[in-house]
Amino acid sequence: MDRTAVLDLSGALSRADGDQDLFLTLARLFLQESPKEAAAARAALGRQDRAGLAAAAHKLRGSVMEMRLAEVHAALRELIARGFPS
Repeated sequence: MDRTAVLDLSGALSRADGDQDLFLTLARLFLQESPKEAAAARAALGRQDRAGLAAAAHKLRGSVMEMRLAEVHAALRELIARGFPS
């Protein structure tokens, strides 16, 4: 099993000014909203809608950045940069 850290907890807490309650609120929002954002990206990809994919990926990337999910952030950055094949 890969032991790479997915969540940079200290970094995420730092983004919330060390406020654990704020971090937990943000984490709950992330868990509620990110599946919707991911579904929007998948739907745009299925429609071959570059603008829709970029919009959904940017929104998801912002949420991922707040949670300090570095590998997911990097993957989304690449998706936005590359789009999908013509």
